Order: sequence, then structure tokens, then C-alpha cells
Amino acid sequence: MTRRLPALTSTLAVASTIFVTALGFSSSPAAGAAPALAEEASGQLLVILDVSGSMERKDASGTTLMAGAREAVRDFVGSVPGEVEVGLRLYGSEYAGDAKAPGCRDTELAVPIAPASESGDEIVAAVEQARPTGFTPIGHSLTQAADDFSAEGERSIVLVSDGEDTCGDPTPCKAAKQLARDGIEVRVDTVGLFLQDNAAARKQLECIADATGGTYVPADDTAALTEQLSAVSSRAISRFQAAGEEVDGGPSQVQATPVEPGTTYVDDIVNGEARWYSIDLEVGQSIAVTATDDGTAEYGCCLAYELNKPDGSRLDRWGHYSEGTATTALVDSPLEDGVSEAGTYFFAAILDDTTSDEEYGAVEYQFTVEVTDVAMPTETATPSDTASATPTETPSNGGSEAADAAASDAEDGVPVVLWVVVGVLALAVLGLGALVLVLLRRMNASRP
Repeated sequence: MTRRLPALTSTLAVASTIFVTALGFSSSPAAGAAPALAEEASGQLLVILDVSGSMERKDASGTTLMAGAREAVRDFVGSVPGEVEVGLRLYGSEYAGDAKAPGCRDTELAVPIAPASESGDEIVAAVEQARPTGFTPIGHSLTQAADDFSAEGERSIVLVSDGEDTCGDPTPCKAAKQLARDGIEVRVDTVGLFLQDNAAARKQLECIADATGGTYVPADDTAALTEQLSAVSSRAISRFQAAGEEVDGGPSQVQATPVEPGTTYVDDIVNGEARWYSIDLEVGQSIAVTATDDGTAEYGCCLAYELNKPDGSRLDRWGHYSEGTATTALVDSPLEDGVSEAGTYFFAAILDDTTSDEEYGAVEYQFTVEVTDVAMPTETATPSDTASATPTETPSNGGSEAADAAASDAEDGVPVVLWVVVGVLALAVLGLGALVLVLLRRMNASRP
């Protein structure tokens, strides 16, 4: 008799496998749940460096601007991750004569864009060997730089200059705008080195940044250049790696940029600015905005986030002082009952340091808007509604205890139908086991 037990065991094992498979299905993730996607850096960064004759000037510390540039580039290269693609273009480094025509064509791609692990040492060597020589063809350099990029994805330029363009045709601002008109998507961040009272140079560099969605920052001496080149480049690299859709917030509430719930956006802001966004809500909906700054700038006090009602009154506010550490903030509406007024609501990022006159570089931040439909109470039925309602037959489903159990199961996230299927399978396993035992007993009883 015992020699037939393996057959019984095998049969029960198969049935048990079916049963366990059903249980395993009941605990699997809900259909439609998607796994998180891995983010991957994708972009190229080009540094355009002024090596014109004026870079021989000295700052207040007695350091030549070119010596400061070499130090800044060494520091920059040392901080760039090896996988980030970076290159170097120089202008004013080759032609030493006075003729304008050749001087205004004096720009070269000194180091082609490649992973920093390959191009980094070449960039440092190229800047070490460069000698302040010629003109300042900023506009022509920007035009030529359009062909320096090869890959799809984010394209960024960091342009460092100690003065205004001395060539024209095209002017720097015109060249930057032409890039956009030609469909060349590249963001240019500009650094003004030791400009002092050179308003014309500052205006040109600001125009380049504005035309391409970049930012302008001043570096009043060579020490500041090292800091600013590192900060601006870090922000450019963070845009390559950021998980989000770029957006330009409006400068005021009435010019707010519409955004969609569930989408992560990336924007940046400089001291004294505000960035405004709008989203439409219905009565009973709740809104929550999560925002995280990049942590690359010590912008002092204060970076604030606001959530405003349609009439402009404040719904929530969050602000903090930064010392260069990334911080996450949350502003939201009361979750328990949602908003009581339908209309356009506003989210703002505001950077306003009123405690000093220091100018900070741009602070980049990501934010996500989440909108939730809060369950609204149903209206209480009136006596007339109750009297006119069609009577319904109470189903015989095992009584109130069974109904309560089913409701409890539903609240736990397991469909009642699935439990019924599991129960049927369990009964099938037990019945199959009993049938096998009966057959074994009959076969043994029939043996002589």
C-alpha cells in the first residue's frame, strides 16, 4: 500500500501548485503599475574661454586674469564626472596682429567634446598653453560653436569673457538669437570676468543668456571666477541628469505658466526673481507641490515656495535659509476636505535675499504637482425620495456577517471574486485527495 503513496503525493503536489499559483496571483501588483525607469545623463557641455589680449590685465589681488582662468579651469575639470561630455573652444588665442578681418575669425575648437575622462587633461593643457593675444570675437565664436556638438540631448555652453565683443557681424546677441531661430537648442550661461564698470560687456553677456534661456553671473576677481565657473558648470551638468521637463515659470502671478499634475518640472531662479506656475482645480480637489533645490548655491535667506488661491491670497508657504545643501519642501492645501473654490491656483518659487547685496548664481529646482480628488459627502435622502424609491430585494448571501467579511476583504484590496475562486480551488484539492484515497483502498481490497 505504501508503494502507491508517491503517486498520491505527486497528485496532491500538482494540485497544491495550482492552489499556490492562484494565491500568488492575488498578491501581485495591480495591473498598470509601472516600474520606475532608470535615469541616465545625456548632454554635452562646451566651455568657451576668452584668451584675448585684455586677459593679461590683473585683478585687485595682482593675479592676471589668464592665470585666474587657468586655475578655474583646473578646478572645473577636477570636479566634472568622467562620463560627462565636455569640450573647449578658445577665441583671441592665435592671431597677434592688428588686422580686424583675421582677428575676428580667431576662434578654434581647441578640444573636441568627449567624456571628461578623455578630454579633461587636454582641456587643462590647452588653457595652460594659451597666451592672451588678439581680438574678442564673441558673436563669431557662438556661431562656430553650433557645429561643435554631435549628440542629441541637452546642449550647454559656459562662456567666460572679460569684455565686450570687438568685432560685430554678428553681434553676440544676434548670434545667440540666430541659434534659436535655426532650431539649435543650446543654453548659454555667461560669466563676466572683472568687468568693473564695463556696462556694454555686461549687457552683451546678459543678452546672450536671456536669448538662450541661460543665466549671467559676474566674477569680480579671479578667485570668484573659480567659484562661478564651477557653480555654473555644475548646474549645466545637473540639467543633463535631472529627471524632469524643463519649464520657464512666469515672472508674475498674472503671467504664470500652466503646468500639469503628475509631471516633474525643472526650472531655475536667481536672486530677486520669482517663478510662477498655474493649475486649475475643482471643488473638493486637493493640491500638493513638492520642490527640491539643487543644493549647489549658498544663496542665503530666503528661497520660498508659495501656494495661492485664485484671488491671490496665500494658501500655504514654505521658506528656508541655504548653506549649499539640497532641501525638499512641501506646500499643499488641506487634504481632508479639498479646496472650496474652483478656479486657477498658483505655485511660486521666490528667491529674495534682502540681507546682502551679493549676487548669487542661478538656483535650479525640481517640482511636482499632485492633485487628488477628495471624496465629497453624499446628500442625505429626503423622506419623499425614500418613499418613491423602488424596493430592492435583499440578496441571500450568508447574512450580514458574510457581507461585513466581504466588505472587509474589499477594503484590504483583495477582490471578493478572487476569494471565491480560491475557495473553489481549495475544495477541488480536498475532493481530489479524497478520491485518490478511495481508489487506493478499493485496489488494495481487491488484492488476493
